[in-house]
Amino acid sequence: MFGDTTLTLFSYPLDYELTEGEEYIDSTLIGNDFTWLYTRVPVGYSSPIREYEVIEQLYLPMTVEENKMQGIKSQKASSSISNDWWDMLENKSLDLTGNSNSAQKIQKAPNRWIPKATIRVRDNITNTYVPLQGVEVRARWWFNWEKGFTDVNGKATMSGSFDGKLNWSIVWDSHDWDIRSGYYGQAFYNGPNGSRSDWNLDIEIGGKSFVYGHIHRACFNYWNNIIGLKKPFDDNFWKQKIKIAVYDKAGRSYFGSFNRWLLGSPLAIYQLENDGSPRSAARIYNTTIHELAHVSHWDMDQSDFYKADDRVVESYAVGVAYVFSAQVYSAGQIPFGNWQDVEFRDLTGHFESKYTPLVVDLMDNFNQRFLGNTYPNDNVSGYTIAQIETAMKGAKTLEKWRDNLRDNYDNPTENHLDELFNNYINWR
Repeated sequence: MFGDTTLTLFSYPLDYELTEGEEYIDSTLIGNDFTWLYTRVPVGYSSPIREYEVIEQLYLPMTVEENKMQGIKSQKASSSISNDWWDMLENKSLDLTGNSNSAQKIQKAPNRWIPKATIRVRDNITNTYVPLQGVEVRARWWFNWEKGFTDVNGKATMSGSFDGKLNWSIVWDSHDWDIRSGYYGQAFYNGPNGSRSDWNLDIEIGGKSFVYGHIHRACFNYWNNIIGLKKPFDDNFWKQKIKIAVYDKAGRSYFGSFNRWLLGSPLAIYQLENDGSPRSAARIYNTTIHELAHVSHWDMDQSDFYKADDRVVESYAVGVAYVFSAQVYSAGQIPFGNWQDVEFRDLTGHFESKYTPLVVDLMDNFNQRFLGNTYPNDNVSGYTIAQIETAMKGAKTLEKWRDNLRDNYDNPTENHLDELFNNYINWR
């Protein structure tokens, strides 16, 4: 059903009124690894799945906007009856069933309006509100809804109009990634109900929505990067997307590709640090990019990914996360700093002999050996992250990765590649 782009899916019944920020939990499904999905479909719809339930037969006289016929004229649009009369009929039906919008009298409808929304998330490191681009925002009244996607300023205009109140929501989902609340449940933000105005949402620190916002930010920037890196994952043939589980507890984030085939979430992000403190915006962003780099590596070279030296796998992810983080944070704000203050003892201690600054060393022009003999010796500079990624294909060892760089690219510092790589080959 996720592959059917004509459907708009909800994880809660469409006649259920949610309060702002509420997360719907079906009490009959507690302990199960799935949830029901709800939508409307046209008469004669052919379902791609066998197990489904028709809850109610509906008649929905939907307004079709000018120049928005999409090739199919609804009965309402093609009828000689005006939209005003259809609106009055719909409002009367709601009144008779006890679901009347009390502020909308059973009379000629007022001028319709096209709702707009602005979505931002707080960054507690830069102390700013960051506009979120590419977020799917929905405006719904009962079984009719419209949606829009936020632009670079975090602003979205709905695809159609309303004549009264509506319910706002965000679905943290896109063509390429799907953020989940836990292992299976779709992540939503349920906004104001009964709203008659545009929606301006600033997501504050704390709670899952803060995490969802910064994960989405990282995903959007990775998939739309202009630094030459491949997209983390692009499997249109199977109509799959990366599913990212968010857990509101402490834990170690991970990528496990086998979960993809189980329809679960191959990538997991935890809301809390190991000591129970909330992760900062920079940590969430950096960690998400790091795990997406693993996804990209796996997608590029699936067989070699599992056979590769841990130092290859993790050093690449460290470097990619550093590059993206440096685009939005200063060196002092990036988690673990700029990776130039890492001594050999740190590599075998906190960084587990596999998380290294190798990729950063290949790009920057700073030799941390000037800080002392306990630091790596780095006389290499000028490689791009795209070159480093390409050279990693087929490289299961640091030696092969080094040789691919030397063989494929001309760089004035390449004579120092052996020296640089030996820092990490010989130190475990």
